[in-house]
Amino acid sequence: MRSYNYYSNNQGSNSLKYDFVVILKNDSTFRVRTKINVLQEGNNFITVKDDGIKQKIFPADTKSISRVTLEGRTLIGIPADSCWLFLVDRGAINSYSFLAETGTTFIIAIQEGNDSPIVPLTKENLLPMISGDPKANKHASKNNFQKAISIFNQNKAKEKAATL
Repeated sequence: MRSYNYYSNNQGSNSLKYDFVVILKNDSTFRVRTKINVLQEGNNFITVKDDGIKQKIFPADTKSISRVTLEGRTLIGIPADSCWLFLVDRGAINSYSFLAETGTTFIIAIQEGNDSPIVPLTKENLLPMISGDPKANKHASKNNFQKAISIFNQNKAKEKAATL
């Protein structure tokens, strides 16, 4: 899942610096203050210094990376093909970002419920998930995917609350 679609410059961009807990494929765990380097072409990565030597860590090198927000919420990034996917919004449709940021500004992947596969955020993937919700469908047809997901999740939460 490419994250560079959300950036307009050719150099790519970076996240803010955070304290991340990194779990490598070999189960080694360490804490590092760093940022996620977001590239236009290629894999995102973090940079760590070990004995003065800088090393790039890519999603494929890890089992996960995580950070704790100021509100105490843990954002866990799972490796995808070119980036980490952070669950940023949970609902009938879960939303994933390539940055360890709260909110839904940089959503690139979605998941219907908790047991379905995580798929790229596209109109083709979203429309079947929100079928039967005219207001959400209206926003999705105008490529306003985040609003469609938000409306759909709110409506599903209201339906669930009404049955309790």
